[in-house]
Amino acid sequence: MLRRIEKEINSFKKLPIEIQPGYLFNQFELIKTLNLYLNSKYESGNIDEQGDYKYFKNVVKAAAENCAKAIDFDTKDIKVLTAPGGTQVKTWLIGIGLKNYLKEK
Repeated sequence: MLRRIEKEINSFKKLPIEIQPGYLFNQFELIKTLNLYLNSKYESGNIDEQGDYKYFKNVVKAAAENCAKAIDFDTKDIKVLTAPGGTQVKTWLIGIGLKNYLKEK
């Protein structure tokens, strides 16, 4: 079983798959490239052949941060509503209890 797992890990890291005739894809290499770009680094290093720093214009980081803000879910977004025929006092008390519970957890 351990050999099977090692084989799967090695194939993930080294072997590309052909997603379409003539197009090879390697998920491990893509993840490595994405992490480098997210951290504003080049694959070949941040220093060029002449010893100068290569500036990296990161167009990925701002878009990723904006997307994270847009899909962020916060406890203040939860609202307790009164059901038809229910009392608003009970709903208010349940809402206070829920906020306290969410703060604790």
